Amino acid sequence: MPSTNDSRAIKITANTNNVNASVFDVNFLSAFSASSAVTVTFSDDSDKTMDKTIHGLSFADAATGAVYGSLSIRVKSCANTVGTFSPDLSIDSRGSSNPPATGGASQIRNPTNSNLRKWVQTVTDAGGTNVLKNVAVIDIRTLDGSASVSENVTQNDDGTYAMAVTVSTRAGTLASGTITLTTTTTTDGGYVAGKIVITDTEDDGPAARTVIR
Repeated sequence: MPSTNDSRAIKITANTNNVNASVFDVNFLSAFSASSAVTVTFSDDSDKTMDKTIHGLSFADAATGAVYGSLSIRVKSCANTVGTFSPDLSIDSRGSSNPPATGGASQIRNPTNSNLRKWVQTVTDAGGTNVLKNVAVIDIRTLDGSASVSENVTQNDDGTYAMAVTVSTRAGTLASGTITLTTTTTTDGGYVAGKIVITDTEDDGPAARTVIR
């Protein structure tokens, strides 16, 4: 049975006067098992200010090539400075894909289902002034082929967003897996991590819902 294990680890450090005002960790993991052929694709559009990737998965009949269903997973993280705050920002990114990804992934434009989570946390200085805003976004889109692809959010709290995805027909499950994103901010030198604000948007075709908390 084919399986996949796709991961991405990002650490964004904001250093000022030899103090790590903020260390922002974002970790992504996607793991699937399937009775069908699996294709993994990956594209990277990161730069010096942000880490942005798209991870693609396609499940197909190995004999005929007929596509059962597909996913695109966009992961983005960045640290935005506020006002005159001007730290040294460094981004450390590393990832792995098994099997290795081939080709460039692209985001599904007309999904059957989609879920987006935007995670935002400000960092303040010792005087209580906002100086930094850490942001992480995960955008998961699925597209039905000859089978149905379902998305089910299983965890959604301040630190973890997790989803179960299933590709199935009336005859049974062709593929299943989990997608997880974890986010944490640590501070030092009198800097303080503020309240976490999460925006969730779900679109299942007939209806779209957005919740801010």
